[in-house]
Amino acid sequence: MRYITFLLIALPSIVFGQSAVFMADTTDLWARVGQRKDLLNEVKEMEWRIQGKVLSFGSKPVKISPEPNSIDTVFYRHHRGAKWDTLICSIRKPMKYRFVYNECCDGFNVIADKKGIDPKVRFRIKGSSPTKKILGTLGEAGMLVTQNKRDTLSSHCRSAMAPGVYSVALKEIVACSEAEKCKGYVCLVSKGKVSDFEFKTVATKFEMHFLPLDSDPIEVLYDLRADKVYVK
Repeated sequence: MRYITFLLIALPSIVFGQSAVFMADTTDLWARVGQRKDLLNEVKEMEWRIQGKVLSFGSKPVKISPEPNSIDTVFYRHHRGAKWDTLICSIRKPMKYRFVYNECCDGFNVIADKKGIDPKVRFRIKGSSPTKKILGTLGEAGMLVTQNKRDTLSSHCRSAMAPGVYSVALKEIVACSEAEKCKGYVCLVSKGKVSDFEFKTVATKFEMHFLPLDSDPIEVLYDLRADKVYVK
């Protein structure tokens, strides 16, 4: 991967004065940690930074002005000694978001206006190359990206208990023969059907951590000629 660019896009405007509200929900946190004080103390070290504002379990909610024309970044660390992870998202709507501790996988989930979120990524390739096969992935799901068309991928084959952060990637691949042992695996979505698919990665063009905050797709555009990736 050589270049990644985050672009501004034109979206419907938000009513002035409305805010997106983020809170780290402690309502049933004691039950979620199994009434273990040591684990509770660890979980309380989880921290988010959203547009420079700090959020953690037990802190006050954070109010953010929606940015309908931009891609946002949330910084997250699992405990005070951990490195900050960069989560790409879009805070486009004045919704109420709850970060909830995920007791199964020791991460967190997101609930938006009391509802779950169906993540979507729209992949697109600009240009053509008959010899290259490009795979777009969202978590455990993947699709072969059609050149000069917009193909939208949603979540498939993912555990209901998995955390709310997804890996999104674009890879140049080759398919595996039956005799080969390949490390790459996805649930391939094609024409409405899902099937197992093994592959070998030739080159990773782009990879990011994605925090979906609504069900509107973000777009990942790969310019083949320029070898650049744009997110918008």
